[in-house]
Amino acid sequence: MRYQHIVFDIDNTLLDSETALLTTWQQTLQHIVGKSYTIDQLRPILGMTGAIAMTTYGITDLPTGYKVWGEYYMTNHKSVDFFPGVMEMLQKLKESGLKLGVITSRKRSEYDAEPLMKELEPYIDTIICSDNTPRPKPDGAPIESYCRVAKTTPSEMIYIGDTFNDFMCARNGGCHFGLSELGVVEKEKIEADYYFDSTEKMLEILLG
Repeated sequence: MRYQHIVFDIDNTLLDSETALLTTWQQTLQHIVGKSYTIDQLRPILGMTGAIAMTTYGITDLPTGYKVWGEYYMTNHKSVDFFPGVMEMLQKLKESGLKLGVITSRKRSEYDAEPLMKELEPYIDTIICSDNTPRPKPDGAPIESYCRVAKTTPSEMIYIGDTFNDFMCARNGGCHFGLSELGVVEKEKIEADYYFDSTEKMLEILLG
């Protein structure tokens, strides 16, 4: 099947950001709540919005939480980069005439504050952040919001992500789902339509 719209999650799908994100959450929670967590204990945070993650782990002052989180993230950002082959893949998809998009749990301010997002601008046509949709992942509302903005339908798109929340967002929104295995992925309970262990595999399927 040839999709017209290829839509990606950002973190741990296009960006190799898991270590930086989870380290930042460790530091933020220790700083504000005074609790220590291992990286594995914090993995459920991946795919949550910042607000949901903060309230889940006991941060009640969200403005302070975002401020502290942002400061720690910038100190950890040096480890963040695109997965190998991602930029070349996006270029080839774009050159083939496909529409490319992003659905992310980041707020728009968080998306814009990520320095690497500037490099995506030539390729990404539509961006849906958590504050651009009435309900975040795993609800299907982000898919609906994308379709409304991009003037398409779920049957014409595939959403590619790395978490159970991404998978459920696609299912609840009525579109196909591709599991990105470029980073560390917990596959349990995820029944994807496609499994992508490399950017070459993505190109093979998406351009086939």
